[in-house]
Amino acid sequence: MTEPIRYPSITGSDSKQQLREIKNYLYQLADQLNYILTRLEKGENHG
Repeated sequence: MTEPIRYPSITGSDSKQQLREIKNYLYQLADQLNYILTRLEKGENHG
């Protein structure tokens, strides 16, 4: 079973730090989606 995609936790004290956190979240999200899509294309299944 895969982990659910988590919502971002934005805790930065200023807008520059918050933007950095959002950018990092988006990169992690893209990595997760690419991993899932690659597995789906290869026909890998957990069921």
